[in-house]
This record gives sequence, structure tokens and C-alpha cells, in this order.
Amino acid sequence: MTCALVIGLGAYLVPSAQAAEAYRATLVPMNTGAAHSEVRGEVRITMSHADATFELHARGLAPSMMHMAHVHGFDGDRNATCPGVQADVNGDGIVDLLETEPTSGVTMIPFNGAPAALKIASDTYPVASKDGTVAYRQQLSLAELSQALSAGFKGASPDFDKRVVFVHGVPATARLPQSTASLPGVPAQVTIPIACGKLVRAG
Repeated sequence: MTCALVIGLGAYLVPSAQAAEAYRATLVPMNTGAAHSEVRGEVRITMSHADATFELHARGLAPSMMHMAHVHGFDGDRNATCPGVQADVNGDGIVDLLETEPTSGVTMIPFNGAPAALKIASDTYPVASKDGTVAYRQQLSLAELSQALSAGFKGASPDFDKRVVFVHGVPATARLPQSTASLPGVPAQVTIPIACGKLVRAG
């Protein structure tokens, strides 16, 4: 049973409290040579009535370091997937952030202190413990998230089974090829993907 939640830019069908909707992604390692580790873990997104809960559990991360993590995807109905090694089009041994875009789309939702704001620049991403683990959980308004996605991504909605999740970041001291691309003004060590997971419906 669902109810229609009307937002400023349209309507999105939100699961009722009796019919929570959940999505799950198993994180698999990427760029293990640069990360010097195999990052693994799980992401779970649960929508129930008016709220969404984002959870991220990962291990094998660079200790005591903040790691960006995001939901990535495309506008419209196109399905995002995690990139394979063939995505390394410049052959430098690294699948960098820009090389993920053909298969995975663009950065959409951050796993930081305010996911619904969709602000990527933030110092509130999770920080790995001394043993390289992260346990993140954030509850947010589904209406705010839906409205922000629609406004920022040409009417996109929280179609999480069409999205992927990336975890990013290696220590600033990590030596990467000069050809490793990143966002303007942001070191490649910050944005390099170190794990990816495809979101699927759970249950």
C-alpha cells in the first residue's frame, strides 16, 4: 500500500509505514593498487512513509581519514552500473572518477551530514576508524530529497535500483599517475573510487 506525497515539482509515490521499501548494495573493491587494500562493505537505503535512511558499512579503508561516498546515476530512466577495468580508457592502471561517468553517471546524493541538500563539498563525510572501518547512518526527509533530485537532475526521482554507490579516497601521500583525472581543483587522491556497489531492491 502506498500513498502519494505531493512536492513542489511533482508527486512521488512514497511507501507507507506498512510497506517499507529497501535497497541494498554490496561494495566491491576498485583501484586496489592505489588503495593498497580491498575495500568491501554494504550500503542500505530504506524508505518508510516520509523518511529515508541511508546506511554505509565498510572496511579496508585508509584509517583515520574522511572518505567521500555518493549515490551516482543518470537523469531519466537510464540504468547505472559499476565500471569494469575496461573503463580505464587512458590505460594508466586507474579507473578515475571521470572514467566512471559513461557507465555510472554523475554524483547525485552524498553520504554526509545532510544528504538531501545534495551538496558534494562537505567536511561531514564519514571518517574511518583506526582499524579502517566506517559505520554511517543518516535519516532524512524523503520529500526534501525528492524535490532536490527533481530540481537538480531534470526531474530525477529516488529510483535507487537505477543507481550505484561509490566510496572514494586514498591518503594524500598516495602516488597516482599524473593522468588520473579529478574534479577541478580537487586532488585525485580525494575522488579516486575505491569501492562500488550496484543498488538493488532488498527482499
